[in-house]
Amino acid sequence: MTAVLESPVQAEAGDLVRISVRFASRGRPKALSDALWSLWDNADRPERLDAVIAVDADDRTLFDMPGPGSLDLPPDCSLRVFPERLGYTRLHDYLNPIALEAPGFWTMWLNDDMRMLTKGWDTYVANHRPAILWPEANHVLHANIAPIWPTSWAVANGMVTPTTHMDTFLQRVGEYLGRHDRIPVRIEHQRADVMGLHDDQTYAEGRRKLGPEGMVGEFPSGLVRPFAERVKAEGLL
Repeated sequence: MTAVLESPVQAEAGDLVRISVRFASRGRPKALSDALWSLWDNADRPERLDAVIAVDADDRTLFDMPGPGSLDLPPDCSLRVFPERLGYTRLHDYLNPIALEAPGFWTMWLNDDMRMLTKGWDTYVANHRPAILWPEANHVLHANIAPIWPTSWAVANGMVTPTTHMDTFLQRVGEYLGRHDRIPVRIEHQRADVMGLHDDQTYAEGRRKLGPEGMVGEFPSGLVRPFAERVKAEGLL
């Protein structure tokens, strides 16, 4: 069952709860920049944010950009270059290594074709109880397409997800624990079939590999239960 908490649980005064952003990007340097700046520009305290983005060594759209520093990234953002292209069917192999190193209390997944719309979004996240957080979005309303999770949950399990369908996996973990919490934070997904934007090779490959909506139905409990039970056993709720 999904909880709906309209008011965040307050953190102690003076705390700076860090939020780490981790995702993969290919073929969209301008969109990547815009996605990250939408987080930083809408944050109450952007100094709490950091980002590491997984990119492929053969992404010529990124590395052939003219001039040094042509990729406009916010402070405390960096790229992790993967020598082998893993693709959509191995998104988890991009995410797991960069997310397990995250310094934030929270880790957030985004896409380079997503934009943060909510001012002060970071305050809602930072002040929330440990849970899989579910921002609002402009499509796939029954599924969490931009999950935010406690970094400690992943560290305790040695991974964020065992499958490329990481958003569905984390949603199922949250549901299992009774900690899949909606938050009043809104994401706009500028996907080609939703808004007519980013109709490119990256989008076409994603549709071909994962289907139009990825995996949003039932998920094998054999994957979810051990992860969730480890979270409970470690006292991380």
